[in-house]
Amino acid sequence: MMRRVGNSCALWRAPARRAYATKISDAWYDVVISGGGIVGATVACLLTSQRRLRVALFEPNAHAFLERAGKEDAKHEYGEQKDRNVSLRTSTITVESEAVLQSCGVWQRIPELRRPKVKRMVVWDHTGYSSAALHAASVLNFDASAASRTQQPEYMASVVENETLLSALYSQLRDVQNENSTSAPSCLDIFAEPVRDVMYNPRGDEWPVIQRTPQPLTARVLVATDGRNSNIRKLFSMPWFSFSYEQRAVVANVIVSGDEQKQDKPGASSISSTAFQNFLPTGPIALLPIRHLASGETVMNVVWSTSDTEAMLLQDCTETEFIEELRDALTGPHALDFKSLAAGSQRATFPLVFGHAPQYVNGRVALLGDAAHAVHPLAGQGVNLGLADAASMANRLMCAAECGRDLGGDGGAVLLNYQKDRLLKNVAMIMSIDAVGRIYKTPGPVAAAIRAMGTGIISSAPGIKDRIMRYAMGA
Repeated sequence: MMRRVGNSCALWRAPARRAYATKISDAWYDVVISGGGIVGATVACLLTSQRRLRVALFEPNAHAFLERAGKEDAKHEYGEQKDRNVSLRTSTITVESEAVLQSCGVWQRIPELRRPKVKRMVVWDHTGYSSAALHAASVLNFDASAASRTQQPEYMASVVENETLLSALYSQLRDVQNENSTSAPSCLDIFAEPVRDVMYNPRGDEWPVIQRTPQPLTARVLVATDGRNSNIRKLFSMPWFSFSYEQRAVVANVIVSGDEQKQDKPGASSISSTAFQNFLPTGPIALLPIRHLASGETVMNVVWSTSDTEAMLLQDCTETEFIEELRDALTGPHALDFKSLAAGSQRATFPLVFGHAPQYVNGRVALLGDAAHAVHPLAGQGVNLGLADAASMANRLMCAAECGRDLGGDGGAVLLNYQKDRLLKNVAMIMSIDAVGRIYKTPGPVAAAIRAMGTGIISSAPGIKDRIMRYAMGA
């Protein structure tokens, strides 16, 4: 008798299987991935890179992603007008995450124009107090080229639009599918639907059975990359701790210009390769370079974390009013001139929450990415944590397959090794991000002076500063 997890009550008896990492029936997969966003699609690309495993990817928007990937592949040149039409959601990809995407052939598919490098970062505390010395002491300047590293690229990260990254991922997945001959079993199947219902297969060591028409699918391992509100996590009653920051992030794309000759202040650099972040009493506001235009101007992505009330006002105000609010909020150590919203750009908001699953593994089911952890966007580390999860999981599954092991068997040893590798690292990062946000939100002149003192210590200690930068780069 099967144990029902979801809403379906259909039963299906799976045939016996003799091998651990090869296909016997079309109803069998070594790995089923629920959720084909950036992290889920990366897992699929990594697992199919050596064509050893049979993988199924479930993503409701798969058709749209594949269609957009085809259109991106057809473009050979990007004119200025196309440069101006940029999407609101971006990801800051660290050097370590870049290496993950390179290893499965994805990063190379993104034109350099669409992945500008961040070589410097200017961070300051908008204290609201009149002391010029306090303001000056509250500025941190990070320069990747000045860091004491060997054999490391001279940039901190790259900024990529999520749509662009997804197009590259699905372009790679489409090519994997096209490489399969008609006589050989496919190593990848993509289903344009969600995983709605899962049942256990009682073979001593239970196997997840994905309920669908016309035939259920059985997986040795079920990977959940279906986001913060993960359906898989709920189906398997995996615990989830979360709370709301009672804030929203306002996102927009703005056109910025700046006189390079004026960039002579500490930390000043070419605007098109510099990220800016100001900690306001209501929350941080960040500027990330997305695109350098032929006009010499730069399109920058704004991520403004603030109260729910102010977020609604910023979303609903006129473009002129928004630009003025942005100028006021970003008064500080830069020579930026905010021109207008980028062509075709709208403004949007999304709620900010903290979330973490105290366990990532339940039998043959594993949580990755936002299904396992949700972080504040102030450090831009959400996607990077997910990509590190993807690399860790893929490495362990492929090694197990090469050794002929049951991917989810042996008491879940392979998946538990993934959990052992990632859980504490993720906790350390998300707690650090949360702590930084709380420190900068603490009001009052005493707190501002303490922050300025800490900033001064970091600025005067190259070793500490270098270590912080390497941590941010994923190095």
